[in-house]
Amino acid sequence: MTLRWWHWLIGGGVALAIVGRATRSRSPQAVLDAVATIDPENALDLQPGAEPAGPGGTWCNKFMDQLMSLLGVPWAPWGQYGTLVNDQIAWVDAGNGGWYPILNAGAAQVAALAGKVVIATYYNLNGHGHIAIVLPIDGVPLQIAQAGATNFNQGSLRLGFGNITPIFYAHD
Repeated sequence: MTLRWWHWLIGGGVALAIVGRATRSRSPQAVLDAVATIDPENALDLQPGAEPAGPGGTWCNKFMDQLMSLLGVPWAPWGQYGTLVNDQIAWVDAGNGGWYPILNAGAAQVAALAGKVVIATYYNLNGHGHIAIVLPIDGVPLQIAQAGATNFNQGSLRLGFGNITPIFYAHD
């Protein structure tokens, strides 16, 4: 078991939290199983407007946190009020936890099929961004799972991101 150590500054003092995450074997099936376990399409806590987000709020960030926890992948730590998706993307983009950029959708699909955990991201400078998991499914178009304005266990990249070209990241 690998352990992640997170330090939070609390009221001028330092509190230490130990978060254990088992390192699981990575495989395409593990990603598919984790998505099926969470089932963003039907999970009540991930539906648009679910509390505490309120009307219009979405939960792609919460889905990613749950998914990475199931997969045993290092992920952006949640603060008292959660971590917004732009914060998660910035954390990944900084190379934290062993994440690294992938060139394009084709390379993302190859990496996912090879058993890497791959995400598609959109960092929005003017509001909330978006994030989804790339599914290890061969074929065109690239398939993702997401929570967001529309939640689904499997759908096209375009269904999740529209005309936005996401940036991809992978974790071994």
